[in-house]
Amino acid sequence: MRKPVKTGMMFLCILFWGYIPSFAAETSINALVIDSYSPSVPWTLEFNRGLQEANELHGGNIQYFIEYMDSSRIQSAVSDEQWVAYLRNKYANTSFQMILGDSNFASDFIRRNRDYFGREIPIVYYSNRPIEGANDNEKLLTADIQASVAETIGLALAQNPQARNIYLVRGYKYDDEQIVAYIQETVKKKPNLRLSIIYAQNLPSLLAEVRRVPKDSVLLYSLVMWDGDGNTHIPRDVLAKITRIAPVPAYTFWISLLGSGTVGGDVIDAKLIARQMVDAGMEYREKRAYSANYPCSAIMLDWKAMEKHSIRMDRAPKGAVVINRRESLWAAYKTELLALAAALAFLLFIVIFIWDRRVHKLNRRLKELNAEVMRAKELAESEARTDALTGLSNRRDFFEKGKQICSEIKRLQRPMSLLMLDIDNFKSVNDKYGHEAGDVVIKNLAKIITEEKREADVAVRFGGEEFVVVAPFTDEGGALLLAERIREKAERSVTSYGEREIRFTVSVGVFSAIPNECSLDYGLKNADDAMYRAKKQGKNRVCA
Repeated sequence: MRKPVKTGMMFLCILFWGYIPSFAAETSINALVIDSYSPSVPWTLEFNRGLQEANELHGGNIQYFIEYMDSSRIQSAVSDEQWVAYLRNKYANTSFQMILGDSNFASDFIRRNRDYFGREIPIVYYSNRPIEGANDNEKLLTADIQASVAETIGLALAQNPQARNIYLVRGYKYDDEQIVAYIQETVKKKPNLRLSIIYAQNLPSLLAEVRRVPKDSVLLYSLVMWDGDGNTHIPRDVLAKITRIAPVPAYTFWISLLGSGTVGGDVIDAKLIARQMVDAGMEYREKRAYSANYPCSAIMLDWKAMEKHSIRMDRAPKGAVVINRRESLWAAYKTELLALAAALAFLLFIVIFIWDRRVHKLNRRLKELNAEVMRAKELAESEARTDALTGLSNRRDFFEKGKQICSEIKRLQRPMSLLMLDIDNFKSVNDKYGHEAGDVVIKNLAKIITEEKREADVAVRFGGEEFVVVAPFTDEGGALLLAERIREKAERSVTSYGEREIRFTVSVGVFSAIPNECSLDYGLKNADDAMYRAKKQGKNRVCA
């Protein structure tokens, strides 16, 4: 009778030890996050904070691998096949237990390439477009925009009962037609309320129209990413400029815009969405099923903006999240503060009476001199970091910013690339056309670099006809694409000098560093070596 018992115990032990490696592998969860935007966009910054909060809530066992598609800049320049090949090569030795797609561009890409991402692991999207033919492992999180619009308009009217007009500020290209339709539908239900739309043809004309908005109005702000003239903008910066000069309060639907002067609204919360997406993925891993609902919005208000427009705190809905709220001492110490103010006013009167006008004039003059000194100091500091000919950063500014970028790269464990550019046969340009013509060519190349680089990249005139571009969060593939765009545009460009047309080419060296190798001196040397290889191989080319 004992032998079967011992055999059974041995079998259970074998099963237990067989599952230990599997259990250990599950302690770390790899999540591939594909983001529609660049890492500097305010929405993305909030979304990434939400990812970190979700990781903490789930025990810190999630490792994110984030890829930024930078849709506002790249759009269709990179095909699905190129993206898939890039991901397959980069993550050949990495298995993922979760796929997250942030916003329309990234979500659409994942949907079109379901076969690559698989049907076993959870795939969670945040998008306002429906999923056609969704599999069991796919979940779409979408904000109830119609409800958010209705809630925000209701909030704006409740806080501003005198309002008879709603002005909607819109940009171009951004797909907000559905939002506009919801706004129109909501306004139709409100008697004596009129809707007007302000289109951002360009920033100066937009701000001029905002200044003319009548007092019995409120503003609604959609995302201004492009204007009618084709210029790109950061929506948060545009809203900050609007709220500084607007005579009426502005409301919005996006949490990433809070803190830029808007009162708030029923906002689409990027941090909340990120947490909900991770929760959904974890839930599917545990239950092989998703819950029905994952909320994506909340009413949030900015106390400072409410105070600016004299909106009383009792008009904030119950349960609303209020940021920048300051505790009031007035209600608790009204009598004491009045007495203190009276005493200080009397004391101030005595001081003013005693001191003669000469002292006041000297004080005013001293303030003027201090202000002039500060302005001169700021101007000198700016000029010391800027190349006078091109307006780009100079060597001093490069090394200061470069050290900061390297520190950030090492902290975040992200790649960085350096581009070293040199104008080919520049001496012959000077010899043939003169040094002033050479300066015009240098300025033209600086303009090309500025147009092609990202906002986060640092462009430097390193000396003479040499330029350097520091591209944080960019691997070798992205750096080679940037270098090739600059090289091609330089080759196609024509520099006009008087009645003459000057053509030139550039040789570009590229070096991409992993975080632990991020050193300016090391990067410069390798980029310079690559640039000289390009020169030796015939010039007008890119070498890495």
